[in-house]
Amino acid sequence: MSRKKPRSDKAKEAKAGKAGERLEVLLLFALALVLRVVGISWGLPGPTHAFSYHPDEVHVLLPALGMLRGDWNPHFFNYGTLYLYLVGIVSWAFALIGLSPANAPDFAPLYLIGRTISAVLGAGTVVLVYLICRELGGRRLALWGSGLLAIAPLPLVNSHFATVDVAATFFLVLGAYGCVKVISDGRERWYLLSGAAMGFAAATKYNFGAGILLLVAAHLLRRRRAAQQELELGLLWGLLAFPLFFLIGCPYTLSLEGGLHLREQFLQGLLFETRHMQEVRTPAFVGSGSGWAYHALRGFPAALGIPLYALALAGIVWFLISFRRREPILRKGLFLLAGWLVFFFLITGFATERFIRYLVPLVPFLCIFAAWLVDEGLSLTSRLRVPALVGMAAATLLTLVYSLAQLLLFLAPDPRDRAYAALAELRPKSVGVQEVPWFRTPPVSPYNAGIFSLSDFLKWQETAPYRVIVTGWQKRVLLREKPEVFTISDLQYADFLRLHDERARDFMTALKNSYRERRVFRNAIPLEWVGGGQRRSPPDWLYLKPVVSLYFDWK
Repeated sequence: MSRKKPRSDKAKEAKAGKAGERLEVLLLFALALVLRVVGISWGLPGPTHAFSYHPDEVHVLLPALGMLRGDWNPHFFNYGTLYLYLVGIVSWAFALIGLSPANAPDFAPLYLIGRTISAVLGAGTVVLVYLICRELGGRRLALWGSGLLAIAPLPLVNSHFATVDVAATFFLVLGAYGCVKVISDGRERWYLLSGAAMGFAAATKYNFGAGILLLVAAHLLRRRRAAQQELELGLLWGLLAFPLFFLIGCPYTLSLEGGLHLREQFLQGLLFETRHMQEVRTPAFVGSGSGWAYHALRGFPAALGIPLYALALAGIVWFLISFRRREPILRKGLFLLAGWLVFFFLITGFATERFIRYLVPLVPFLCIFAAWLVDEGLSLTSRLRVPALVGMAAATLLTLVYSLAQLLLFLAPDPRDRAYAALAELRPKSVGVQEVPWFRTPPVSPYNAGIFSLSDFLKWQETAPYRVIVTGWQKRVLLREKPEVFTISDLQYADFLRLHDERARDFMTALKNSYRERRVFRNAIPLEWVGGGQRRSPPDWLYLKPVVSLYFDWK
C-alpha cells in the first residue's frame, strides 16, 4: 500500500519545479538573445555609407533624433509610433550619461539601439511562447515550442533589424498569453493584460490591432466556466484598456487644438499604408497571382524552412482532426490560436504587397502547433514513436542549420562592400548605376538612401572623386556616357527580366556587350533549398544576399 507524501515534500517539489522552470526560461531567453545579437552590426552606417542596407530602418529611426532635440512628435505615422518612442527613450537615456547618438559621427549608434530593442523583444517573444505552451500542455510542450521559435528563421533574421514587426509581434503574443489565461483562469487581470498588450501591438503596427478579436474569442470560449457577470466586467476592462494603451503608444494620434480630433498627420500616414497595401509598387509582386498562394507556397517555406513549415501544418491538421479528445484548456487554447492563424493569414493575403515580414506575427503560433505535433509524437506507442521522432528530429536539425546559414550572412563581408572595395581599387573617373544610390547597390555615394537622400547625393557630386551616372533603364544614356565602371545587382534587374520588360532586357544586353570584364560578388549559403530556393524567395528575404555585378574595361 503506497504512502502519501507529506505536504512539506509536495511543497518542496513544487518549489523545485518552479525553480527549474525559471532556469529554463532564463536559458531560453539567453540562447534566443545570443542568436539575435550575433551579426547585429551588419550593414551599419560607416565611412562609406550613411544609411544601412535595410531600406525601412531609416524611416523608423530618424524620428528619434527629433526626440533628442525635444520634439516628441515623431512626424511619421505610416506605422504606429510606440517602437519609435522606445528608440527615442533609450537614446534619451544614453544622452543623459553623455552618450547621445546625436553626437556620433554617423547614425550607427542609433541603428544599434533600435536593433538591440528588436533583439530583446524577439527573445522575449520566445519566453512568452514558453508561458503559453506551459499553460496549455506542460513543460515539455513549452520547451519544444519556445525552442523552435528561438531558431525559426524569419523572426531570427528580423530581430536583427530596427523595424516594427518583431516588436509588434512581442506585444501581440503577450496579448495572446493573456487570452490563454482568460480561458484557464478568467480573472480580470488577464483581460486587462490582453487588452493593454493588444493596444500596444496596434500602437506599434496598426493592423496588429486585429488581435483584440483574440480577447473577444477567448471570452466566448471561457464563458461557460464562470459567472456571466464577472466575465462581462472583465471583457469590459479589456476592451477599455485597448484604446487607452494604443493612445499611450501613439499619443499624437489625437489633437486638442480646436477640439478633440484625429491629427491630419496621423490620418495621412494611416491612409498611405492602407493604399500601399492595395497598390503593387514592388516588381517582385507583379504577376505573382493570389496573395494567399504566394505566402503559402513562397513566403512560409522561406520564413520557416520547408521541414518546420510541414511540421506546423501537420500539427494544425492533426489538432483539427482530434481536438474533441483533448483536455478543455488545451482544446480551447489551440482552437483560439488556430483561429488567429486562419484569420490573420486571410487578411494578409488580401494585400497586393507580399513582403515576408508580414508573416512574422504568425510564426510563434505555427511553432506552437509544430511543437504540439512533436509532443504528440513522444506519446505514441514505441513502434510508431521511433520513426516519428526520427522525422521530427531531422526536420528540427534542418531548420537549425538553415537558420544558422542565415546568420552567416550577417557575419560574412557583404557583397555590396566587396564590390565597392573592388571599385575603389580601379579608381575610375565615372561610375554608372541604374538608380540613385540605394540599398540595392554598392555605396558608390555615402548618401545611399535613394530618393530620401537625393539632395545630399547631388550636393556630394559637386566634390566627389568620380562622377556617378544614373542611367535608369535607358540604353542610350549608357552608350552615350560610357561610364568606366558600372555596378548593378540582381535586386534591381531580376524581376524586370522575369516580367519580360523590353527596356530592361535591352539595357542588360547592351551592358554585357559594352564591357570586357565582369566580376560577380555573392554570398551563397548552404541548404538554400530548405527554404524553397533563392529564386522563389520574397524580395525582403534577399536583402542580405544580393548578387552584385561590377562591369569594367569599356570596349
